[in-house]
Amino acid sequence: MGGNLPLGYDINDRHLVVNELEAEIVRQVFQKYLETQNMLGVAEWLNGQGIHTKRWVTKHSKRERGGEPFKKNTVQRMLTNPVYLGKITHYAQNKIYNGVHKPIVSRELWEQVQTVIRRRIHDSNAFCHYKFHKTVLADKLYDDKGKKFRFTSSKNQHRKLLYYYNGVGGHYLPVEQLDNFVLDVLRQTDLEELEPLADRIGITDKQMRSWIVKATCQTAGKAHYLTILLDEKQIKIDLINCPKITETQERKALSVVRMADNLYVRSTFMVDNVSSVKLQNGSARNILTVRQLNESLVRGVARGWQLKKRIEQGLNIRELEQEQHMTKRTIMRYINLCYLSPRIIADILEYKNPANLTLRELMNLADSQMDFAEQEKVWSQ
Repeated sequence: MGGNLPLGYDINDRHLVVNELEAEIVRQVFQKYLETQNMLGVAEWLNGQGIHTKRWVTKHSKRERGGEPFKKNTVQRMLTNPVYLGKITHYAQNKIYNGVHKPIVSRELWEQVQTVIRRRIHDSNAFCHYKFHKTVLADKLYDDKGKKFRFTSSKNQHRKLLYYYNGVGGHYLPVEQLDNFVLDVLRQTDLEELEPLADRIGITDKQMRSWIVKATCQTAGKAHYLTILLDEKQIKIDLINCPKITETQERKALSVVRMADNLYVRSTFMVDNVSSVKLQNGSARNILTVRQLNESLVRGVARGWQLKKRIEQGLNIRELEQEQHMTKRTIMRYINLCYLSPRIIADILEYKNPANLTLRELMNLADSQMDFAEQEKVWSQ
């Protein structure tokens, strides 16, 4: 009995009695799941609060068990355990009976949670279909050590955000943005050696997804180097079926590389995980090419001079906050960009960025109270 003792109850004279302190935690778990609809998120929330699983002692060896961090499966068992409704499960008969112990959660809360769980199970089929039939790199993306990126998601203001996640490196790569980047790379790739006269304008995204056998993402500092192994046979089939061009077209920027009879294409992208400064003035994306990263710096500096001019025209900070829909802190961080070293400003306007600084890092540099020489040293690292 001790091994099956659920969180929220203790044993007294072989009967379950409510442990009020733990019972409140159980109710919070049910309520938290209703709010987030994310079992892994609930587990992380519990662990963050320092709450662990129920401790219990084995009947014969008297060894202590439990007291471990919560996992997704642990939360799922809690949310679907009818003991919290005042019932007892007879596992041998696969039946549920009314118990003599008091329930911890109300019937209404229990039913609401079960409804969400059933819907999420149904939705998971659609989620899996999206994962394997709509995404470009699901189950194909690896790091340079051969560890696979897994598919994960989070919710932000009722919007589901999807990521390729590498637990070792801690990298979250937005699915939609990285997929679009990869498809753009394939569109720019020179495949003339496979079928010189193929007009690729009719090639679909679905066809290009089928070209990808495996992708390896190597990270060095802020840069991510992507190497994509292509299915040469499938590419040839698709290109042969394309219409033929009659005039020589401009060659694409990216070339395929042949190694050990395999076909690869390579490209580089930057991940700019900005927060409060990811506005329309900088970058609305996280995955950027080097040029896009530098363009975000140009827009940031231009925005800083625009805000500085508005203040010189007589607007105070409060009026500027209302006009630009920004906080005072964000406004001042943009204005500080106007006081960077003239050499740094000149480099930015020429799209030079030696250290591949992001807009957020550039703002930190402008806020650092360094003199021009110190700024230029950081800029050139």
